[in-house]
Amino acid sequence: AILTGRELVGDEPFAVVLADDLCVNEEQGVLAQMVELYKQFRCSIVAVQEVPETETHKYGVIAGEMIKDDIFRIDNMVEKPEPGTAPSNLAIIGRYI
Repeated sequence: AILTGRELVGDEPFAVVLADDLCVNEEQGVLAQMVELYKQFRCSIVAVQEVPETETHKYGVIAGEMIKDDIFRIDNMVEKPEPGTAPSNLAIIGRYI
C-alpha cells in the first residue's frame, strides 16, 4: 500500500499512521514530535511507548541505545517476541516517518 504513493511522494519524507493505537498528548501531538525529530536527525523515525514486560508479546518491540532523553537509536525490531524474550519494553505504536 505504501508503494502506491511513491509517484505522489517521490523522494520526500512522509508519515505512515496505523489506526491500531490512539495517541493522545495534551502538549504536542505524537506526529508533530516525530516531524521535529526528523528535522533534527534526518533519518527514519519510529514512535514507541513503554508497555508492561508482561505485554511485550503483543507488540513489535525495539532494541537500541538511548542517545538523548527518550530518543533511541534502534538496532533491532522484534515482532511479537515470545514472552520473556523481548529486548526491551518499548513497543512500536504504528507511527513512522
